[in-house]
Formats: sequence, structure tokens, C-alpha cells
Amino acid sequence: MKKTYWWKIIMIGSVGLFMVWAYFNPCEHRLSRCIGGEGMFIVRTMFHFSIPVLTSSLVLLFLSASVSKKWLKFAAGWIIFSMIIILLTPASIGGYVSVVPEREVVSFFINILFLIISLILITFWTIKEKRSQK
Repeated sequence: MKKTYWWKIIMIGSVGLFMVWAYFNPCEHRLSRCIGGEGMFIVRTMFHFSIPVLTSSLVLLFLSASVSKKWLKFAAGWIIFSMIIILLTPASIGGYVSVVPEREVVSFFINILFLIISLILITFWTIKEKRSQK
């Protein structure tokens, strides 16, 4: 196997193992507890991030090393960006009406946005690479 496949397989395995561990331990065999609920902020945020990373990694498994490296750089930057945004968001909101989202909602939606942008970038980079090879 090529060297680029190994890091992809290790990443998929690591993320998959984390998701299984989170489901059986802190989430107490309830997927709804991993996605939302009280407490476990760090585990839940990591679970939210694991879903798009696993999906993107499975797609990248079948693509070239250059596209995978570009995505890895994007993902590293996105992790830093999302951590800053999530940490700046209030943990909970008091009052009846508020326009500021809670940390859990921001964590969930920022990771959905990560998945969408990742898939768009992967598609764009793959098409661009195939056109340059012709």
C-alpha cells in the first residue's frame, strides 16, 4: 500500500474508534446524547466534528494524495477557526428571547458547514486536477 493510504486509514480508524468509544461510554448507548443534551461539552463537540471528518476521509480514501493534502491543510485551519468561534460563543443563554446561539448549536452547525465546504472543495480540487492532467 502507498504511504498516503496509511495515514488515511489511520485517520478513519482513529475517528471511528473515538465515535464508538463516545457512544458506549459518555453517551451511555444513546446517539441523541452524543449529538445534544446536557454536559459533556468537549466529547459532544468532538463527536460533532468526527462525523464530517469521517465522511470526508472516506471520500478522500479514493482520491489522489495532492487533493488529500490540500484538504488536510484546510481541515487544520478549520479546526483552529472553529475552536475560536465555539469558545467565543456563550455556554448557555439566560432569558426567554435571545438572538445569540448557544455553544452546542454553534458546534453542531459549524461542523455541518465544515462538511459542506469540504465536499465542495474536494470536488473542485479533483476536477481541477483532472483538467490539468489532460
